Amino acid sequence: MKDTKRYRWVCPECGAGKLLGKQPPLNLTDRYCLECSKTTGMLVARTCPVLDRKRKAGRERSKARAKKKREQMAQKWVVAGINLKQELARIWRIAQRLEPALAGRPRPKLAVFQRKGRYSSGHTYALRKIHITCGTDPADIRYVLAHEVAHSICRIRGGGCHDDIFKAAEAELLHDTGIRGRN
Repeated sequence: MKDTKRYRWVCPECGAGKLLGKQPPLNLTDRYCLECSKTTGMLVARTCPVLDRKRKAGRERSKARAKKKREQMAQKWVVAGINLKQELARIWRIAQRLEPALAGRPRPKLAVFQRKGRYSSGHTYALRKIHITCGTDPADIRYVLAHEVAHSICRIRGGGCHDDIFKAAEAELLHDTGIRGRN
């Protein structure tokens, strides 16, 4: 039989202590100080200072890890000084003005990957998701994001991939967003 580790549980009123396990059952009489319970008329539960300190340290570690993860996730969307979520929201609002049929549709989800080269590439999945692989050139990242949103406009207008309808939609979107195309 495994011997369980014992901790000192102390009464907050009188300081009397007992050695108990890590989580004694609530119906165990040793968990309560019976002398103080008689004088106060209510049950006085013992506490374990050592376990309380460990639990508090664990909560603080958990908060620090969660904060670090939130910061990393926020940093993921910033590439070459561009916040991609904000940029996509701006371009999507302009696209909704250009094509009223997009107005009721939610903004596509964004999947971001990075690479070391200068140029970026992207792919649009049926108005639901935009996959973009970002290079190091901020102007090219903006262009590829606008290019993929132009595919959404083209899909609504019934055009094909990179046909005249697409090229007109892309030119209109690039002009209204102020983004330069690739030379």
